[in-house]
Amino acid sequence: MLPMMIEAALCLVLCVAGSAAEIDTALVLGLGFPRYEGGALKYCDWIGLAHVVQRCAAYGACGPLYRPGAQLRALAAAGVRFYPLSTAR
Repeated sequence: MLPMMIEAALCLVLCVAGSAAEIDTALVLGLGFPRYEGGALKYCDWIGLAHVVQRCAAYGACGPLYRPGAQLRALAAAGVRFYPLSTAR
């Protein structure tokens, strides 16, 4: 799950998609991500991006897929959310 959240966030940061909703819709419709979770970025907002980065640190030895880049760590430190507060779980 952590690598999926990292890659979804990276897609948004690199402007691969125009919004978090586009990425999450692709994950729900294309990969079968549980609809009730809303997508990887919605899930990130629910548990908190800082928590995601913290969990990645615990699994970083498993390989590069578990190592968030500097951009994601900066977003977590700034308390950034991918969705407005009114739509988060």
